[in-house]
Amino acid sequence: MKYIKITLSIILIISLIILFTSVGFALEPPIPTPSKYSGAPKSDTKKQEQEPTDAKHLTPKTLTPAKFVQPPLFGQEQPQNNEKNNNWYSLPEWWIVFITGFLVLVTALLAWYTSRLYKATVALSEEAQKTSNRNSNLERPWLFMEKIRVERREGAPIQPKIPNNWYISFIWRNIGRSPALIEGCAFKIEETSRLPQKPDYSNASELTCPSSIAAGVEFETSRVGPAPEKGVKNGKPINLTVYGKLTYKELSGELHHTGFAVDVSPHLPAASTSKCKNYEYYT
Repeated sequence: MKYIKITLSIILIISLIILFTSVGFALEPPIPTPSKYSGAPKSDTKKQEQEPTDAKHLTPKTLTPAKFVQPPLFGQEQPQNNEKNNNWYSLPEWWIVFITGFLVLVTALLAWYTSRLYKATVALSEEAQKTSNRNSNLERPWLFMEKIRVERREGAPIQPKIPNNWYISFIWRNIGRSPALIEGCAFKIEETSRLPQKPDYSNASELTCPSSIAAGVEFETSRVGPAPEKGVKNGKPINLTVYGKLTYKELSGELHHTGFAVDVSPHLPAASTSKCKNYEYYT
């Protein structure tokens, strides 16, 4: 495509040179050709010598009126025959028309090529941006929850009659290729049946986490559990959900978030993924 553009540019320059040259020849007036009306009238000296000069031999002659012929204008040649006028290709005006049409065609080709080149450049730029994003995503840190640890407060043997008497902690792992700087891990414990459609992190508490984590390394947050009065409603145990988000950033300073939500059993040391899918995400 590079050679096509250079070739079209050379053709355009040559066409412009030919066009300006033809216009210059067309504007230059042609050299007038000598006609039968040009020049001073020649006197017939022989007739004057033969005519007698004697007044006796002078006889009046009958004068015939002369026909007046309009001489051609300066620079305008009167056509000699019709065959010469039929040679239209010899006129410079037609050559200007042909060259102008050729220039229009070349300009249209250049416009089409420029449009194709612009679209190819945009597509190449978008593909380069996608490749850069993919490479950046591969090299960035990725923190995901790997395990959930739930323990009963009373220890063994478990007393199921005491509802929601547990502690919970979360084990995370950096599965990315670069270290992560942890900003914080917010969490809330709410009744499962009263969870909103979208997570609300206002007035959330914080879990204790290390300030940084290397690639391929895991860490565990601090333990947390509900208050005794929060696990019972109207004298009956209720199901509780622990949800929150882990906030971390790359070494370049770009922030990322990983949301989580788990339902904890009120009687046994067990937890499962929450049904609210809006609470689990990663950016």
